[in-house]
Amino acid sequence: MSKFKFTLGFIAGAMVFGTIGVAAAASTKTIGVIFGIEDIKINNVSKMPKQEPFTYNGTTYVPLRYISDNLGAEVGWDAKTQIITINSKQTTCTTNSEFDASNYIGTWRTEVGKIDVDKKIKTEIETGFDLEVIGSNTIQLSNSYRDVATFDLRNGKEEWLGTTQRDWETNEFKVNSNGIAETTLHFISDDVTYKVKIELIDGKVVITILDPKTNEKFYNSFIRDAATTYLKIR
Repeated sequence: MSKFKFTLGFIAGAMVFGTIGVAAAASTKTIGVIFGIEDIKINNVSKMPKQEPFTYNGTTYVPLRYISDNLGAEVGWDAKTQIITINSKQTTCTTNSEFDASNYIGTWRTEVGKIDVDKKIKTEIETGFDLEVIGSNTIQLSNSYRDVATFDLRNGKEEWLGTTQRDWETNEFKVNSNGIAETTLHFISDDVTYKVKIELIDGKVVITILDPKTNEKFYNSFIRDAATTYLKIR
């Protein structure tokens, strides 16, 4: 290690600002400092500055501007007030302003066929709705229904047993910049309500029931799948 003597006012300015000029210190003091620091690592990358760091009275001094720049901060100096300012650079978060719910206006349907594990009953589900946009990415679903048809397979042929229809509704809801919203879905005649997540994504509408245990019996007999994907038919 090497020992040197410097005027404190000069060192303070140099170590803080590097290339920025600093007004003369009001008072000066000659001190002895020790050089010999081999390396400085920032985020595990060697970042040794040209202005060599030093140690004085057990404290290591490193150029403030150099460290701030490498950490993405901005250093300012007010010569009149003799005040240093350090500000982290702000990252601006932008939303996906290109999302437009009006692209999803239309009629949406899906059909799902299921055969019970005993292969005696087949269930066919058809469900759908009309999607309208009534404000800035504010959506209303109308003419919403879910039809469940059952067929007996025990005699080697399909025998239609009947179809049960349930109308359902949601409140008006506003999707975020990713086309996603959470709201409630209400089956009108049964007075059963579930929390749902509605996603308008990749040209599809996906409705996912978030709390099936709210009415598990109704869910198991009439809904069965938490997530339903709808395709636009017109």
